Amino acid sequence: KRRTFPAVSMVVADGSGFPADGQWAQAPELQMVSGLGPTNALAEATSVKVLAGDDVWYVRFDGELKGEPVANVTKRDGDIWFDDAFEVSLSPPSGGYYHVIVNTKGAIYDSEGAAGTHFDAGVETRMTRPDGRWVVDLKVPAKRMHAAGLVPGETWGFVFCRDNPRTGDGGAVDGANAHDVTCARVITVP
Repeated sequence: KRRTFPAVSMVVADGSGFPADGQWAQAPELQMVSGLGPTNALAEATSVKVLAGDDVWYVRFDGELKGEPVANVTKRDGDIWFDDAFEVSLSPPSGGYYHVIVNTKGAIYDSEGAAGTHFDAGVETRMTRPDGRWVVDLKVPAKRMHAAGLVPGETWGFVFCRDNPRTGDGGAVDGANAHDVTCARVITVP
């Protein structure tokens, strides 16, 4: 069942190529939940925000990080989902979906569809580790996935997940699996 993401703002990137912290502060936030246990509370609380730019989606993951992360993968398109990692699947209006994963070492996995067909999404990342947290900003070029780019009024689907081998329960927004875009949050381009 698809749900709407709260209204997404259109932003202009700062000199680093990412939105400024003030722009992120204004963005709506969704909390990830656990698929385990009756409370759905994650051992390491995690949230996600999305902003739209000039034919670019900006995604910010912000999660607690208690202890040292598991980070074994250093090469592109390795088995990153076994590490501490954040995942986003994007489903453009033209159909299908693209999957992007990043771990705490900055290694990226990106693919097209459930078959995991190699695809270079052109994703840029920025990571910080402020006081017991792990914050990852992604800059995802829309035109690599949808020739028209970001068209006002069109809708995209997003699934957000966290992999956490230390707790055995990473979580997801709405409890959705990264490959189940039928349960994606729908975001309308502003």
